[in-house]
Amino acid sequence: MGSIGRIDRSCAGPSVLAITRVAGFLAEEGDVLRDLLNSFDRKEAANMVHDLVELCREETPNTPGITIALGIVLEALEQVSAETIDQIAQRGQGPRDLDKAVLWYGAKISDLLQRLQR
Repeated sequence: MGSIGRIDRSCAGPSVLAITRVAGFLAEEGDVLRDLLNSFDRKEAANMVHDLVELCREETPNTPGITIALGIVLEALEQVSAETIDQIAQRGQGPRDLDKAVLWYGAKISDLLQRLQR
């Protein structure tokens, strides 16, 4: 059950449910997201993904901390230029649809952030 099982859902308010979604997303996509960020040399954001996993595992998750960390990851994705994506794709590094991956992860993280801020 991993990190999701450690969140107390007895008071399953909006922030607890949002954190559960973040934890689930990271369980499924965290490694790929870290690899994607590392391919753009966004080491701080890649490390932040690891930190997010730990933040979600806390007995009483720190919603503001999780929100800030997700914002840092989103900002790193938003700063990736089309030129950088093209250069990496031409070198054959990263996934085949690198531009779509950046857009998808950005949209998913934006959605998670909105859920946390309700």
